[in-house]
Amino acid sequence: KLRCGMVQGAEVVVETGSTFVFDSRASPGDATRVQLPSAVLDALEPGHVVLVDDGLLRFQVRNVSKIGEGEKSAECWIQHGGILRSRKGVHVPGVALTVSALTPKDKNDLDVLVQGGVDWIAMSFVQTAADVEGVRALLPDTVGVISKIETRQALSNLDEIIQASDGVMVARGDLGVECAPEKVPFLQKDIISRSIFRGKPVIVATQMLESMVRLPVPTRAECTDVVNAVLDGCDAVMLSAESAAGSFPHEAISMQAALLREAACQLPEAPNGVDRTVAQAAVLVAGDALPLACFQFEVAQSLSRLRPSTEIIFVTDSSGARKATLLRGVTPLDVGGSSMAGLWDSPKLCVVVHQDQLLVQP
Repeated sequence: KLRCGMVQGAEVVVETGSTFVFDSRASPGDATRVQLPSAVLDALEPGHVVLVDDGLLRFQVRNVSKIGEGEKSAECWIQHGGILRSRKGVHVPGVALTVSALTPKDKNDLDVLVQGGVDWIAMSFVQTAADVEGVRALLPDTVGVISKIETRQALSNLDEIIQASDGVMVARGDLGVECAPEKVPFLQKDIISRSIFRGKPVIVATQMLESMVRLPVPTRAECTDVVNAVLDGCDAVMLSAESAAGSFPHEAISMQAALLREAACQLPEAPNGVDRTVAQAAVLVAGDALPLACFQFEVAQSLSRLRPSTEIIFVTDSSGARKATLLRGVTPLDVGGSSMAGLWDSPKLCVVVHQDQLLVQP
């Protein structure tokens, strides 16, 4: 993610109508200047707009000049001022930046994360399917890649990115800066529907309960937003600043969970269209009465894609159980690393999907 540099005291006030400078110097910024990545500075031209902190701060470039060997600065007019904080995200709408989605630091971070046993990697600044393939080549098969859709370039290559990914995130904060805010609700619905069509789990993130960063209760509009994301068909919703930097993280998480539980009770029944696949046949046989059970992550993913109205039990080990918590409607059952199919003795009647076979157990 492209971010501005550090500022003195962690935050400063920049005044609307004042002059401000972006440059490549690493020293902490103040109310008159701050560091920007060279990938951004190199692309700036007079007239370009620079947005910081999800568009809360807006700067218009007046002049770009060299300030030393290999260093640049961009003099700007502050169109919308406010509080500039350290390490906030930076966007230049409509400008293609020549920056790799995978930096040398990212590669080192991936090594540490894999050694730590992570189940999913969320990748920022994805623009093409090749970006996803580049990360996947550095990961074991057990780690899934989630592509964050947050740029116009990603929208232009959306189907290819979804196909290349193990999951997708609708990163609404950055997406709402790159695109007009009034388009974001429809982009969210489109990304969710395309992900479901390809059987990929999809996360909706950013500003879901934004007011709870500073308040103990959400607005009713935020509550509606969370529930509508579920009704749109997403697999998971994610808090950001609410739990990472907010004053009421426990309350925010509790409210999010309560909204999800209520939304789950109101979900419409899955459509009853009949196609000749094992997964769809299993859903039809199970109906509303019988739970579904499976032993492979890919099968759990296929069943989840159909959004059945009954429970999906995924019999697995601890790693698979963690990974499957992202899938909508799937309840992981951790039975350890032994022969899972032989270990599990279901206490109730269910429909089992195993190795392309459809069974009713017991």
